[in-house]
Amino acid sequence: MVVTNNINLYACYKIEDVRDNATSEEYFDFITIDSDKLGISLKPEYRDILEGKITLPSYHNSLPITHIGNENAGSTYGFANTTKITHIFFMGDAQYTTVGVNAFKESSVEKVDLPNTIIRIRNSAF
Repeated sequence: MVVTNNINLYACYKIEDVRDNATSEEYFDFITIDSDKLGISLKPEYRDILEGKITLPSYHNSLPITHIGNENAGSTYGFANTTKITHIFFMGDAQYTTVGVNAFKESSVEKVDLPNTIIRIRNSAF
C-alpha cells in the first residue's frame, strides 16, 4: 500500500485563436490585382498535400491581400479542387473583399470563416 499526502495538481494552458498565426506563405501563390492589392491561391502542388485547418495571411510583401483567387473566370482558382483542406480562416486584420470565380469549386473545404470585409462573391465561388 502506498500512502501519500494530499497533492494539488494545477494545469496551465494557452488559448490560441486560429486567426493568430497564418499558414506559411510557401504554400500560396500571390496574384497582383492592382498595384496596391493582391489575390491569393493555393499552389497547385499542395492541393493534395496541405490538410486540415489553414489560416490565410492578410499581407504579402507589405501589400494587403484582398481577393481569394481572381475575379475573372479562366484565371487562378484560389482553393478549387483541394482534397484535404477542411477549414479556412483569416487573420484578424484581414482586408479581403472578394471571393473569386470558382474559388472553392469542387474542394474538400467544409467551412470558410469569411471576414466581414467581404463585399463581393463571384459566380460559382462555392
